[in-house]
Amino acid sequence: MYETDYLVRHYTPADGETRSEDDRLASRHGSVEFLTTMRYVEKYLFPGARVLEIGAGTGRYSHALAQKGYTVDAVELVPYNIEIFRSKTTPGEAISIIQGDARDLSAFKEETYDITLLLGPLYHMFTIEDKRQTIGEALRVTKPGGVVFAAYCMSDASIMEGGFKNNRFDMVDFINKGFINAETFETRSTPELVFEIVRKEQIDDVMEAFDVERLHFVATDLYTRHMRDAVTAMDDETFARYLRYHFAICERPDMIGFTHHSLDVFRKIQKKATEMQTLETERLILRKLKKDDFEAVHSYMSCSETGIYLPWGTNKEQEARSYIDLAMTESEKEPIFHYHYAAILKETGGLIGGCRVSCDGSLCWVLHRDHWNRGFGTEMGRAMMKYGFEELGLHRLFASCDTENVASYRLMEKLGMRREGTFLEYRPPNKLSGKKYSDCFIYAILKDEWETQKE
Repeated sequence: MYETDYLVRHYTPADGETRSEDDRLASRHGSVEFLTTMRYVEKYLFPGARVLEIGAGTGRYSHALAQKGYTVDAVELVPYNIEIFRSKTTPGEAISIIQGDARDLSAFKEETYDITLLLGPLYHMFTIEDKRQTIGEALRVTKPGGVVFAAYCMSDASIMEGGFKNNRFDMVDFINKGFINAETFETRSTPELVFEIVRKEQIDDVMEAFDVERLHFVATDLYTRHMRDAVTAMDDETFARYLRYHFAICERPDMIGFTHHSLDVFRKIQKKATEMQTLETERLILRKLKKDDFEAVHSYMSCSETGIYLPWGTNKEQEARSYIDLAMTESEKEPIFHYHYAAILKETGGLIGGCRVSCDGSLCWVLHRDHWNRGFGTEMGRAMMKYGFEELGLHRLFASCDTENVASYRLMEKLGMRREGTFLEYRPPNKLSGKKYSDCFIYAILKDEWETQKE
């Protein structure tokens, strides 16, 4: 492991100087990287998600997420950055920061976070061992099913711009010193150069050590820095068009070599319960959904009294069929992420509702209105909680509901879940409710709390 004093010096301005990573990300050309990264992070956020940012810098991402209502913890190496981070904290943000090294996150418990951000530390890891130590620590503190975002500096774009276009460094000198291979133009970095620059195949070599599912590999700024003056000069309409174009092509493998920064997005694999198990409660059997469940599923999904509080409202026949197809497909994946169950009444053999637990800790259930107020929702909820904690090994379970859905939040309270907060105007318009947006309650329970209640 290398010493970090040089890094502290690099990111600490001299007396009278003011600068930070925020300055780069706030520029028009730098904002492309920021907006692209946030676009992908937001794909995997959900109400109540806990976020850890490792190497948070001055907090550009952490504060943006905290201001959206998420709980954010951060760790940062450089004291100067921590001071700025804390000075930018506003009332109401659920945010904290400590000083630390990305390779040692012993201050954080394992399997705690839904989203883990590594948006800077790998810029400064020069050996495969340090890179794997950093990623391993990020995965350790991430929940099974959680998502990690790892950013890298890419070598070919740096060579094209800095070595050939702008002459920011002497190519011959770098070749003579062994920083660039004269034949392949592969790079070798050291702390002397501050930044580690890599190709995608080197990232793939690092990731071979981990049991993860890659979700995206993104060129976060793509060609933007090569044409920064043109991007800066764009009017708002042209820049918006440029962003749409950038978003449309930023995952194309043939474009990766042009980008200065990349983002590797991967999910921590859930190793337990790789096959769906049929579950049983006092009065219900919970099993996989089947094609011939359509009539019963459509019956409760098309009920207006049920749909008024659901984000999608009531479903048409094709929407119900599509849901069943989706649930069946997801039940055959390996590993499974979403466990969809049909609730079968033992007494009659009829399908009366459905429920789901996911590896991100989210719970949901729905019941045909003919079977309301008979305790079936409680049975489904308890079964999903037991499965989530005991079989999936989850640390925290959560669920949400419309703030006007009194029966739903009383059920969650009966299950021992705590109300953690309210998301204002969170749910999209529902054609049945007549409201533009609906507010949402978030309820959650930790495994320790659940075990105490069992006792």
